[in-house]
Amino acid sequence: MNGLKIARGLGALAAVALAGCHSLDVVNPNAPSSNILTDPGVLAAVAGGTMRTWLNDYNTLEIAGVLDNNARSLSSSWNNGNMNTYQHIDISPSDTVTSGDKWTRPNGWFNDLASPQRTSVEHWWYGYYATISAANDALRAIRVDKVTLGSATATAAAEAVAQLIQGASFMMIANDYDQGYFLDETTTGDQLASLVRVNRKVLRDSAEAKLKKAAAVDPNPALPYYNLCALAFNAAKYDEAASACEKSLAADPNKADAWFFKGVSQKKLNNPAANDALNKYLQLDPTGIHSAEAKKLLGQ
Repeated sequence: MNGLKIARGLGALAAVALAGCHSLDVVNPNAPSSNILTDPGVLAAVAGGTMRTWLNDYNTLEIAGVLDNNARSLSSSWNNGNMNTYQHIDISPSDTVTSGDKWTRPNGWFNDLASPQRTSVEHWWYGYYATISAANDALRAIRVDKVTLGSATATAAAEAVAQLIQGASFMMIANDYDQGYFLDETTTGDQLASLVRVNRKVLRDSAEAKLKKAAAVDPNPALPYYNLCALAFNAAKYDEAASACEKSLAADPNKADAWFFKGVSQKKLNNPAANDALNKYLQLDPTGIHSAEAKKLLGQ
């Protein structure tokens, strides 16, 4: 009898405990939501933040070579970060005669994610795809869900930034990797699992199309056209590069680097106007990163 009372008491206690648990069923305000980008402030932050994320990845890529070399010379003889893999040369340590211009590096860039050296290239892969994801979210909200930022001008500015960075991200993936995935604001969640890698030419062509779209929607298209210039220049399409740089300069005549790449492209095409462009670059940025090369091309 006492055992029965105890059992009944435990049952009542369990019922109370369960009732108490229900009282903790509250809505999590931080839970993921498909409606979050309907907030104009959030949408503006996501669109604008794509440029910051892209720049963080690009700047890391720019300094990586210097850091690799310095770190190897100081502490990395055991090949951490695959530094020896990339930085060693085919010269015996006892060879003090062979000129530096004869040195060769036996290993190319291991940009296949199946390679054991993939840890050296993963950072930019994840960084640029994170940037593409944010750009896609912003563009989907604006173009598909028809979210506005309070005015047509503000909405167009957010769209232009997101479109520019989407294209610039594909440009860098095509530049750094043999293959990659293409996905944009029209790609649905159900399609992600079935995406297949495409070659860098497809990615480069996709970048070109996205940057042209950015130039079309941006009221000041200097940056989209400048990136189109760089994309064409890296593909040795010098006529296209010069044309894109001219369009960039039409929007911003003080964009020094656009003058430089216009001049170099024209040099490749034996266009006598090249010297004017290179001199204009030196006028705008006399100590810039390309100043030594510009002076060399001008015979100075």
